[in-house]
Amino acid sequence: MFIKVKLIARRIRTVSTFESADPWNGGSPSRFSLDLYKMLPEHIQDPRDFREGTLHTWGTPDRYGLRSEIDGAVRMLPTFLAEQWLSGSVAAERLPLALHGIEPELAKRDYRTPPKKLVGKMGAVGAALAVIGGLGLWAVSPVALRAASASRPLRLSVPDFLKAHLAPGESCIVQGLVPLVGREPAPASLPIPDEVARAGGRSWSIGWLKAAGGHRAVLIPSRTYETRAGIDIGYAAVLAPESLGLGATLAAIKTKVPDLQTATILASRWIVPARAPTAMIVRAVCLLLTGLGIAIVFGVSFGALLAAPQRRRNEMLAGRVCANLGASPVAAR
Repeated sequence: MFIKVKLIARRIRTVSTFESADPWNGGSPSRFSLDLYKMLPEHIQDPRDFREGTLHTWGTPDRYGLRSEIDGAVRMLPTFLAEQWLSGSVAAERLPLALHGIEPELAKRDYRTPPKKLVGKMGAVGAALAVIGGLGLWAVSPVALRAASASRPLRLSVPDFLKAHLAPGESCIVQGLVPLVGREPAPASLPIPDEVARAGGRSWSIGWLKAAGGHRAVLIPSRTYETRAGIDIGYAAVLAPESLGLGATLAAIKTKVPDLQTATILASRWIVPARAPTAMIVRAVCLLLTGLGIAIVFGVSFGALLAAPQRRRNEMLAGRVCANLGASPVAAR
């Protein structure tokens, strides 16, 4: 469903007054007023809303009209002629003759706002967005790649797992059953995140297995697949025992297992949903800015291409104006 709003030219103020011959009234001398108009919706009737700077007039294109004191008729200037007057190419006193000479050839499209200003501004905005997004991607992408690779768990077979040296903060997925050497219950005060408890349960034990460099401690949830061949560690996070309050517990186990490695403990099923890294968020924003900027640039370029026929017509009409006034041709803007 489309809603069409009828626009009417509303007079805002008088920009200039001058004396000139009135070609619509036999060339008699007359005083002309050059008035500024704004195209406003028909339902806006209160003259207070016509003032410049109000919400209704903000951002609306300027239109200009000539009004002769002889007949009081308002004759709107085509957009290109108004621009020629604004640029100083055509003096105000010569506007009546210039408009009268081309009036029979004018069409409704000659009074429309040319898209060049909008195209230029929007093109600059789009190019800026694309540049900012591209620079942001260039700056953030290495960080994002490092963050992504750091959060990706290592996939290890059982032999590789037993030989690997894992540091706190790393994670791995063990593919196969790992044989345990011993086990004992974990302290009841073990701080288990809710996300981990929902997956592995709240009853945990501490086991140890034979690995390279000595025995390795493993935190095992109750919901773990286990056979005589060993346990399925699956996804595991490498943690510092002090962060779980297990330093004293591992020290006590070490009295029974002298070569127990107490610097780290492997927590099976310790899956905590990680928040998206800041770099990833910035990268997504930069991608959005880049895409938006490129879309705007393509859009305004397409608009400029569509405006080319009207630009050529304005150049033709400007040539007619110059010929009628006996002046040298001025390129229409």
